[in-house]
Amino acid sequence: MGSLKKTLLILSGGIEAIEGIKIAKKMGLRTIVCDGNENAPGKSYGDEFLVANIYDPYEIKNVISEYSKKESIDGVITIASDAVRSVSTVAKQHNLPGISLKTSILATNKLKMKKAFQQYSLPIPNFVKINCRNELHRQIQHFDKAVLKPVDSRGSRGVIIINKNSDINKAFDYLEKIDIKNSQKNELIKFSKKLINRKN
Repeated sequence: MGSLKKTLLILSGGIEAIEGIKIAKKMGLRTIVCDGNENAPGKSYGDEFLVANIYDPYEIKNVISEYSKKESIDGVITIASDAVRSVSTVAKQHNLPGISLKTSILATNKLKMKKAFQQYSLPIPNFVKINCRNELHRQIQHFDKAVLKPVDSRGSRGVIIINKNSDINKAFDYLEKIDIKNSQKNELIKFSKKLINRKN
């Protein structure tokens, strides 16, 4: 028999999510914490714990499909993570409030995000997509200072400040080694620092 409490699925059991989990429980919600780390710090704070890669919408969809055969889910959020694609996938799957898949993609793919900003005339730094090492060598000549980063990384992972005098090969090699599951290989963004050194 299912619980009479509303059930909230929280995608992330990281240490930063603990306070949010505690608040949800204080609100009288039944919490399901889901994280790819089976020993996630937030595991013991939820009513239930599921193991799944929160950054893989397909894995999350399958795990939650199996779970929802036994228990219903009334809401889904992520706390202190960029798992918004998985949130939108679960929300659509169970007809729950949430952002659209299109919005979640724009929020997590930095190239698509900047192109959308550009389309609606929002002020953004100059940027260019880099597909290969030689292209990075060419494009850096147009920037006094720039930031090199993966398109779909999270936080500061793989982010490097570079200029014309930097070791460009070393910078490119570093980004190629960043192990990000489901990353779009070699799709990198380089853009100048806002209001400091724009492209000539």
